Amino acid sequence: MRRGPRDVGNPIADAEADGRQRPPMAQYAIVVGIDRYPALRDLHGACSDAAAFHEWLIDADGGGVPPAHTRLRLGKDLAVDRRHATPKKSDIDDDLDDLVELVRAGPTVPARLWLYFAGHGIAAGAGTASWLMADAKVRLFTNISVGIYQQWLDRCRDFEEVVILSDCCRSLVDDVDEAPQPHSRCREPAHDLQLVFVAHAAGLGHYAFEAPAADDLVRGHFTAALLEGLRGAAADPGTGEIHAVRLAEHIRARVDQISGGHQRAEVRFDDRLVLVASGRRAGIGAGQ
Repeated sequence: MRRGPRDVGNPIADAEADGRQRPPMAQYAIVVGIDRYPALRDLHGACSDAAAFHEWLIDADGGGVPPAHTRLRLGKDLAVDRRHATPKKSDIDDDLDDLVELVRAGPTVPARLWLYFAGHGIAAGAGTASWLMADAKVRLFTNISVGIYQQWLDRCRDFEEVVILSDCCRSLVDDVDEAPQPHSRCREPAHDLQLVFVAHAAGLGHYAFEAPAADDLVRGHFTAALLEGLRGAAADPGTGEIHAVRLAEHIRARVDQISGGHQRAEVRFDDRLVLVASGRRAGIGAGQ
């Protein structure tokens, strides 16, 4: 059952309009990396990329997301067969349901959701981006459709801010349907406003790449550029804040540079979004 509307105006928009400091942000995150695809080609850097992004998220000097508010799923067990490979779609659906329940039961403060995926991806059916789960195979591409889930998040608006980061290919696969999302529809949105940042490692119909990095790990070009930006390369030199527009510009430029022009990131965003605030790097502290 949904709680009653949590909306008390829009604290973020109200503060910005009045020139006041942004209110504290309750943050939540699901981070997924899949290297092991028993029925497809294995990857080599998706899990290390996801782990690195998760490390930045929970760092008090990084994303500042409380560890209890994060769900990290890594698929890397080489001994597992396809039927037992994880994470599965149901795992991610359960994680999302858990975090939504935390938001609905928590204090009435602005909330942000981070969704990060590294692994195989396609553009299924009429959609533009779907994440392939560890048990995917030819003729059974189990997937999470970014567009369908974003639509549900927008309809319910439990989170005033949603950040979706996809380090995967977007190959066009017309004969595979986007998998539905199973969460109940909301009778009314919890808030009036939702700011969104959506970044794809590659353009529609194109590939994303990984390659050996200086730390002897394999890294995806997109995640390398993303973490550079979040760690300060995209920060405003005057305030130290990382705004959506600066991060988007950094990701686009660096992915193009790192890949030698073979990969072009695609980023869409609301230009009011501040991903890392000044002073406190982002949000409510790890103890809350």
